[in-house]
Amino acid sequence: MKKRTPDMALLPADKRASIAVDLGAESCRVSLLRWLDDKAGITLVHRFANAPREVNGGLHWDLEMIEVGLDHGLRQCAAIAEEGVRWM
Repeated sequence: MKKRTPDMALLPADKRASIAVDLGAESCRVSLLRWLDDKAGITLVHRFANAPREVNGGLHWDLEMIEVGLDHGLRQCAAIAEEGVRWM
């Protein structure tokens, strides 16, 4: 294990990746947050449209489509993050 120095005070001890999900009004994103070479990085892994559907005279999110997009993005993140995933 690497000895911690004052300039490393903000580095996490657990270097596993984290996953961020953004459910936007027009598109959704799944991103991977990682520590590589002691530097924080964010990678957009999957982006998909969030097109509302009209149901009974009102606009509603297509939850089935969102679930499929999230599942795809999460699986991609798991495949990329060889260090493992800590949380989402």
